[in-house]
Amino acid sequence: MARLFVVTNLPLRDPGDVPVWSRVNGDAALTIQQSYYRENGKLKPTGYPYGATARWLLLCVFSSAVRQQAPVVSLGNSATEFLRELGMPRDGRRMRAVNDQLSRLFSASIRFSFRNRQLITGSNLSVASDFMLWRHDSGTRAHGYVVLSESVFNDLIQHPIPLDSGAVRALRDSPLAIDLFVFLSFRLRSQIQPLKLSWVALQKQVGADFTETKEFSRYARRAMRRVHSVWPSLKTEFFRGGVTFFPPTQLPVKMQKY
Repeated sequence: MARLFVVTNLPLRDPGDVPVWSRVNGDAALTIQQSYYRENGKLKPTGYPYGATARWLLLCVFSSAVRQQAPVVSLGNSATEFLRELGMPRDGRRMRAVNDQLSRLFSASIRFSFRNRQLITGSNLSVASDFMLWRHDSGTRAHGYVVLSESVFNDLIQHPIPLDSGAVRALRDSPLAIDLFVFLSFRLRSQIQPLKLSWVALQKQVGADFTETKEFSRYARRAMRRVHSVWPSLKTEFFRGGVTFFPPTQLPVKMQKY
């Protein structure tokens, strides 16, 4: 995974047709603007990438680019072929969702900025500099591909964040569980002392879509049970107002499908 999407996260839910979506985590801020396309003489929004499918697709595309050490990633000759390669169910609903989220991911404009007392830095980027997808309703077979933008590809090659794709696949119906797993896989790799976080602090990291901390804590507890199912050696303790994560005796390994 690219560092940008570990420090900050995509929306958990569909933001709808808003002019801009953003989230802040400490000194880091992620801002996304959706793209538009013309249909029947009218401009229509492409929409924002969101949810578990967008996260899973990002991981698959990024992992392929790192394995091949090349920014051009083949997506296959059809959505069916692409889903087969991912090991995902190949039903019509799933194919439409994959097409939709790939289009949203590759079309969106993203800005990442970081500021502290000394510096303000930022970058405007897109996941893709070029891409071609299949129209689900066209019946045409065309070879789909994506060319990752130079900045994203360079960051992936120079600073890849390793993740267990089997575990993420098992969590692919829960975006919050994926975000927790990604965050903990990254944060606990070099952790020596227990990591004690309040619900407020954890919400800033992975739960910015929730308006109430009490609601977030309820969903986070449920998502943690999912994370434990793919990472049994991870030890956690809940306390009043938060959760403690202990340095794992074993980092995630390849898991069977959940």
